[in-house]
Amino acid sequence: MTDYNSSSASAQTNPLSIASLVSGVAAWVIGGLGSCLMTFVFFPLAFCTAILFLGGNIAAAIMGHMARNQIRQNAGAQTGDGMALTGIVLGWGGVGISVLAVCGLILVAVLLGPAIGSVYSEIMLTLTPQP
Repeated sequence: MTDYNSSSASAQTNPLSIASLVSGVAAWVIGGLGSCLMTFVFFPLAFCTAILFLGGNIAAAIMGHMARNQIRQNAGAQTGDGMALTGIVLGWGGVGISVLAVCGLILVAVLLGPAIGSVYSEIMLTLTPQP
């Protein structure tokens, strides 16, 4: 019987690669979906879940880079390069989406701010009792 891959039998999965993958998936599921759902349910919680989304993705990207570095340094003693790469992709993808979302919100605020302000002032004038 020939053992084709004897070194991988004793190789262990890098814990940071697992943490990177879990952090990236959790950020997208809890933070991403939570932000979308909380926008319609209770708007202030959308900010909390958005912070969780950004923080989880930054953690996933950093841990993924650290895990890949450790896996390369150990030269076959550890596995999990694919999980670490997935965490990096999820992490930096989420950071990029967060940056685009903030830029979009700023653009909407600049373009629609005056219109929203005038509508709000008209509403307040109609609701305020006149002497």
